[in-house]
Amino acid sequence: MRIMLLSGLIGLCSFAYGQTLIRTYYDEFPSIKKEEYHILNGDSSQVDGEYKMFSPSGKVITTGTFEKGLKQGTFTNYYEDGSIQRET
Repeated sequence: MRIMLLSGLIGLCSFAYGQTLIRTYYDEFPSIKKEEYHILNGDSSQVDGEYKMFSPSGKVITTGTFEKGLKQGTFTNYYEDGSIQRET
């Protein structure tokens, strides 16, 4: 049982270590977040996990998921009021 628990913790740490959180900001508003996502192993072409894009007012305008650099599932664009603009 201890070996299984230890193996699970090592695996979890390896997974977490391989991802780097990336935040970009608007040039004209450097304190306002533009995008937030994770990359694998320091490789910017390997976006992995949840992706969010924000408007200059701070509202979420795009959400989706990547897996090893490839889009997975549905990406949703939102209007400023939070209603869905489109899903692709």
